[in-house]
Amino acid sequence: MKLKTFYYLFLAMILSCAYSCSSDDDLEPILPDTSSTFTVDTAIVVQQVEIASRYGATLQHFADSMAALHGGKASAINYKTLESAIRKCWTDSCQATDLKDMVRLTIACPFDSLENMITDIANTAKRQNRFYRYNHQETLATGYWGDIVNLQYPDIVSEIQIKSFWMAYGTYGNEPELTRAFLGDSIYYTIQNATHLEASQSHVFYEIDRDITGRYSEEEKAINRQANYDYCHAFWEKYIEGMTFYNE
Repeated sequence: MKLKTFYYLFLAMILSCAYSCSSDDDLEPILPDTSSTFTVDTAIVVQQVEIASRYGATLQHFADSMAALHGGKASAINYKTLESAIRKCWTDSCQATDLKDMVRLTIACPFDSLENMITDIANTAKRQNRFYRYNHQETLATGYWGDIVNLQYPDIVSEIQIKSFWMAYGTYGNEPELTRAFLGDSIYYTIQNATHLEASQSHVFYEIDRDITGRYSEEEKAINRQANYDYCHAFWEKYIEGMTFYNE
């Protein structure tokens, strides 16, 4: 890896530490525009958190079965916390009923299995009358790509993120140990030995890039985005800009 990329990684880590160690950083939601009259209905958030808990086991079973068919791995269910949901509502100026990831998980698989995996997930969900939408995400400024299939349950929309093993190595979770537990030692160390990069570092860049408090200058954010691009691009494998894996 080029020396400048290590510089970017190091700088981003410093910026992230400054963010996480700041004395005024807490779990309170941050209002994107303090002059706005928008208000989050916290009662709806509490209700959606409770509804999400009803469908975790159902989504987990669905994802486990899909992953097993295509040589993949399904993560454990992740529920959006009350604090996280409120913050997301403030950031997006929406209510909790608009959120589509209150209950979510990730499936990772070999790159060559992505198309079949996503097609199978979408078509199975359609047969069960649960398909909500498919969304291919490609953020070239940060080097990230991945796919999402949302499933509709009564009163809530769930999210399945589908990634290649390599992209999951760089972008799953915020701690390398969590990524290792998800991927397993064999896959984890194969990617680590091939790239010589630590896992899960894209989360560091993401937290800086989405910050709305003014802690970082535009120049610092630009450096951070370049670092994220260099980091994520190392996990592209056969991916080409504009590539998608499912056509409805």
